[in-house]
Amino acid sequence: MDLIKMLNKDEVKELFSRNWMTHDAMWYGICVQELGQQKANAINKAAVRLMAAVEIKRVLWHGGRL
Repeated sequence: MDLIKMLNKDEVKELFSRNWMTHDAMWYGICVQELGQQKANAINKAAVRLMAAVEIKRVLWHGGRL
């Protein structure tokens, strides 16, 4: 049976959220290994700035309902 079909809406959200957090942590760890902590932090901060703009648009688009 398909796992997604067995989960309710909140469980699916939680699954995708946890998977994304794992991806983010792995990505950052690899950046630190490859580039060093200072450069990884600079890249991460730049990504957060760009992401903030997208998130603001999403919140406004959904009228604050997420």
